[in-house]
Amino acid sequence: MEIRGSTASQDLPAIFHVLAQLLAMTSKEGLLTVWDDRQKKSVYFSRRGVTLLFEQDRKSAPPAGAALVKRGRISEEDLQK
Repeated sequence: MEIRGSTASQDLPAIFHVLAQLLAMTSKEGLLTVWDDRQKKSVYFSRRGVTLLFEQDRKSAPPAGAALVKRGRISEEDLQK
């Protein structure tokens, strides 16, 4: 499932809370990515906890999914899904 939208009018901590509850109830893992013109930050919610993935320069940084595969958090197959 993919959810997209602007956080301009939303309370970011509330989005974190709802996402964490949804993933816990469904026993799934998920990635929340927030960005602006200069930087991109991703938060990975897993059964083992929450990981912040920080990418300073959006133009030169690898995609968040590639970082998750590199760290062994997800498989290449999971990334393709």
